[in-house]
Amino acid sequence: MTMEKPSPITAATALTRAIAWEQEAFARDAEMAARTAAHIAANPPTAGRSVSGDLTRLSQYVADLLRRAAKIEASLEAVSLMNADA
Repeated sequence: MTMEKPSPITAATALTRAIAWEQEAFARDAEMAARTAAHIAANPPTAGRSVSGDLTRLSQYVADLLRRAAKIEASLEAVSLMNADA
């Protein structure tokens, strides 16, 4: 029985795996933001209910999504450049 040597892990391979993880986390975060936005839409402010806390939470989700999207896009560009050099 011949054992094959495992292929070496390259920077591009490692970054591709990290991108996949980030994309999954992005999808989860986007779902959370969507649920929060739907909750805000279904429960508008009234005399007894403030939505400022919900809106603050939503803005934090959006800021995190922007950060994660920028990271994913930059990583995808890096992998593209690494593959072009190969």
